[in-house]
Amino acid sequence: TDRRGESWDITDAVRDFGFNRRYFEYGIGRHAIPHIHAPRMAKIGDRDFPPSSSDHQVISLQIEGENRSYPIRDLTHHEIVNETVGNTQAAIAY
Repeated sequence: TDRRGESWDITDAVRDFGFNRRYFEYGIGRHAIPHIHAPRMAKIGDRDFPPSSSDHQVISLQIEGENRSYPIRDLTHHEIVNETVGNTQAAIAY
């Protein structure tokens, strides 16, 4: 049972993989880490554009000639970004 009171069947994990039941108590639950949906992108010259620095590590992608960069500092709190790049729906996971 997670912290919101939702119960999960862990029979397969215990039987097939040898997981210990007591380590499954009090999980954070479904949807506990919110995703980022359609983030606003800063462009060079924007006030919010980060300065050049090694402190700003990113995960980048290019789809259909469009480029995106997602700061690692933001992804550590959200883990997933859902958005459309060009005509392609993308999920970026960290």
